[in-house]
Amino acid sequence: MLRKVFAVLCFCCMAHMACSLEADWISYSDQADLPMSQKWRDEMKAKLASIDTDKLTPQQKKKFQALWRRVEGTSGDSTAFSPNALAVVAIVLAAVLWHTKPWNTLAQPASMAASQSPDPARSAELRDLRLRRFANQSASQG
Repeated sequence: MLRKVFAVLCFCCMAHMACSLEADWISYSDQADLPMSQKWRDEMKAKLASIDTDKLTPQQKKKFQALWRRVEGTSGDSTAFSPNALAVVAIVLAAVLWHTKPWNTLAQPASMAASQSPDPARSAELRDLRLRRFANQSASQG
């Protein structure tokens, strides 16, 4: 019985401490995402339409226009991709280039590219030359 009373007292103390937590240190960002529901956006448009912009300061007018654009869905950002998307595109491009290695074929002169294609007559001629040289070296040493 004593354990149950102690547990209830501990719970009450913790609940009191939890209620006294403050969140003043949390900062608000003007760039935070707006709710996506159409109902919320319609309500916000109605509230924004009721504001008399003639009484606003120039700075407040800028904020009002920015909020209006965000509620409408046209933020006016000039960047089409986020930096993360650009990084992914760069990595994929590098992987494709590494896989295909186009610089190997671009760096070779035409003579090397031609010598890589096997010509049966030329191959036989070069083989005969090597065999003669080997035979001459063997004859001179022996």
